[in-house]
Order: sequence, then structure tokens, then C-alpha cells
Amino acid sequence: RERTMGEARKSHRKAQRPKGIQRVHRQERSEQAGEGPCRCGRGRGASALIRRRERTMGGKVAKLNAGVLDDRPIRTHYDIGRALGNGKYATCYVATRKSDDLRVAVKTLYKSHELYSRRRVMQEIETMAALANGHPNCVRLFNAFEDDEAIHMVEELVEGGELLDRISDSDSFSELNAAQIIAQVLSAVEFLHAHGITHRDLKPANILMVSNDKKSPHYDMIKVCDFGLAYKNKLAGV
Repeated sequence: RERTMGEARKSHRKAQRPKGIQRVHRQERSEQAGEGPCRCGRGRGASALIRRRERTMGGKVAKLNAGVLDDRPIRTHYDIGRALGNGKYATCYVATRKSDDLRVAVKTLYKSHELYSRRRVMQEIETMAALANGHPNCVRLFNAFEDDEAIHMVEELVEGGELLDRISDSDSFSELNAAQIIAQVLSAVEFLHAHGITHRDLKPANILMVSNDKKSPHYDMIKVCDFGLAYKNKLAGV
């Protein structure tokens, strides 16, 4: 009797749920189970899920800017240079855009890496694309390319190193310098929260210094980076 009543309640809840939401939930379960590309919309995987959500939920999920994902070879547009460093999930390179010689950073996430998650990468791209207007203390995303081996995120180049290194290399921080840096971090956090985004991984290693030149006016300027764990809330201002 308990089993029969439980099945009846489950069927009732399913019948009450809008059909569009049922499809999205089935897609999410398929993605989480690793069953491969989503076959219910254009594109593949998480990008198809995002587009389906936009249609079924009235566009509540932020749309990716046109041109953010590019399936052309990245080397047709950028000259890839030296490696900046290796992170837990990616390798960063210095690159130059061929059209105007703009120097950028290319964050390459290899699909063969054991920690690679397409869904997580797409979430990071979606989050950064939602910040298209930009903030002086947040790293900007210019474009993203995908090929058979990796996804390449083209971002603003910040060459001053991590705040963690600045702290380690300095004997001490004056109260004024510390206050200037924290004020910029709080300004960036306020901007993110106004767009409904929670960073969830703020730490000195994810705060970049714009310059290492003590004579530069940007010596104490920072940029918040690495939105891999960021969460997009449904309501802005959360």
C-alpha cells in the first residue's frame, strides 16, 4: 500500500509540473549522469541545455553573447606565446590578437584532463559573458574557442602576478595599501552581487595585480579572476 501511494504521489507531482520544466530536468539528469551530448536542442551538452532553458523558462538564464563560442581554430586569430602558469584545471598562455596586436591571456582547458568538466567550463563562460559591460576590478572575457582537444577562453591580460605572491614577497603591508586592495575587492564583489553572481572562491591566489612596477599608478590595482566556481543566482542583488 505504501509503495502504491508513493507512486501515485509521484505521478501527481509530475502531472502538475509544466512540460517544459520536465524536459529541462530530464536534460540535467542526463548531463549529470554523463550520458553524452544533449539531443533535445541545437548544439551539444551544456550549451544546448542553456538554450533550452532560455526557451522554456523565459530567458531567466543569462544568454551567451553572440560570438562567445567560436569553433574556428584559435590560431587563425591569435598568436599563442609563452605559458603564464598552470592551474588546477587549466594552463594560461600569453597571446597576441592578429587583427590589432592586442595582448591577451588564453586560458586553455584540456578535455583530456581528468578534472575537466564541460558543464563547469560552460558555466564559467556564461558567468563571464553576463559581465560583458565589465568592471575595472574584474577580469574580462573577450571570446572563447572550442576544438577537439580543448576550450580556449580569451581573457584580459593581467601581468602583475597574484596577490598571494605580492604578500609573500613583501615584508609587510601598510594599512593604507591593505585598505586600497580590500576596497577594490569589495567593489568587485558588490558589482558581482548586483548581477546575481556569487564568486565562491575569493582568495589571494584568485586576485591579480595589474602591475609590479612600483612607479606605476596601477601598482596597487587588482582584478578578480577565476569564475570557475561562481554561481549565477536567479535574482540580481542576492
